[in-house]
Amino acid sequence: MSMAFITAAIWYLILIFKKEDSLKHYFLSLIFIFLAISCNLTLINTYLIIIALLLMNIIIKFSLNNKKESFKRIALTFVLGIVPILLAARYVFDLKAHGGLYAGSQQGFISLTIRTLIDMLTAYDHIGLAYFFLAIVLIICVFYLLLLIKKPSIQLLTNHKHLFLYLLVGNVIATLILGKLFNINYPEDRLGLYFFPLFVGALVFTTEEIYIIYKKKIFFILLLPLLFMPIHFITHINFTYTNCYKTDMIPQRFYDKVYNDYKPWQYPPSVGGDRLRHFCWSYLDYRNGGKLSQIFWKSDSCNETDFLIIDKQDYPKHIHYYDSIDYYKPNNRYLLKRKHPVTKTLIKEFNIDAKNNYTDEFCNLAKGNADTLKGKTLYFTYKLTVESNEEPFRSWIVITVYDKKGKEIRYEYTALDWLRSYWNGDKDNFINAMYVYQLPDDAAEYVTYIWNINKVPFYIKEGKVGIYNVDTK
Repeated sequence: MSMAFITAAIWYLILIFKKEDSLKHYFLSLIFIFLAISCNLTLINTYLIIIALLLMNIIIKFSLNNKKESFKRIALTFVLGIVPILLAARYVFDLKAHGGLYAGSQQGFISLTIRTLIDMLTAYDHIGLAYFFLAIVLIICVFYLLLLIKKPSIQLLTNHKHLFLYLLVGNVIATLILGKLFNINYPEDRLGLYFFPLFVGALVFTTEEIYIIYKKKIFFILLLPLLFMPIHFITHINFTYTNCYKTDMIPQRFYDKVYNDYKPWQYPPSVGGDRLRHFCWSYLDYRNGGKLSQIFWKSDSCNETDFLIIDKQDYPKHIHYYDSIDYYKPNNRYLLKRKHPVTKTLIKEFNIDAKNNYTDEFCNLAKGNADTLKGKTLYFTYKLTVESNEEPFRSWIVITVYDKKGKEIRYEYTALDWLRSYWNGDKDNFINAMYVYQLPDDAAEYVTYIWNINKVPFYIKEGKVGIYNVDTK
């Protein structure tokens, strides 16, 4: 939505600079850019630049326009532009103070922003491409400076054909300032997507302006990089996968091969992988009845699970424990199966009393001391008969480990509504398990419970919880 809104904002900005300088166009441009940052805070720099361009246009045309109309434009820009941007800026710095601006990194504008954006758009990751496109931007800027030197005039500054260049260069400068002075992370891949339409607009309009002045078609060579997009589209078109957000996609056949190891009435095979694959895996599991476990991702070694879904570059460090049973070429991902299952030793088992018409937010299943479990990786198993008339029944099975001061040091969960939406009370309709990796030395207590998020009535007719020590040797 933010791309649609920013396109509309720039369109009305172009109309303003093309002499159609109406109050209505100021209003619409400011409204659409405000909607854009409401969808996507990374556009806050673009918002500032558009406000600056509107004020520049008002100042330059102040003597030409009716003074009353000029003051109306200034007031409108202040109310719909400066006030909202101050509130948005405050919100951004609050997010920064509370660790909310975690996306991206301080790696650098060229090596992170430009490189990952090119990789996302073209599926080619090479630092040389980043410098190539940066060189094109520098060439555009040099030509613009030459135009400014050759024909210095106010008309050139207010030429609508240079608006994309102003927005592009302004965003680059703003991103560098925020990164260097305020340690705000440089945007990566989709967070920097707005640079692409600004780059295309700057390249096309500046090339047209150069051709009009010099009358030489050779300058159209600057547009050749844009041919890459349709060529790339034609050469990569297929009916089996999409390039859009393919990095965390898991093919159905990976799920099917894990499911083939599933035996009804037994605990499902465990699967390890990257955190974000949790969502794709849970989607596949929901579609197929919710019989398998979630993705386990909190272990650094991740050699405990029955299966692993890993990237190609991570494969070598797991070959001692796992065999490769499938490979998905579009995102270079392996499905590995453990050569020998880990050894699990029962530590304690709990029988769960029946819970009838339970409406509390939290329903404890088991708890105990963790003093003797320090350094161990635990495996919690569940056989529960759950019933609720709510559909979906929004609740989690949670494991929390606390230190001696009551601070939470481990937290794992399985969302029941991510497995299936209804729980009809069939015997042992929740058979699942979770890992809790390497309890720290200050572990004091563990508790596992049902978090009844909406506090709706539910029943546990019978149940059992087991706690096992995991030996990966």
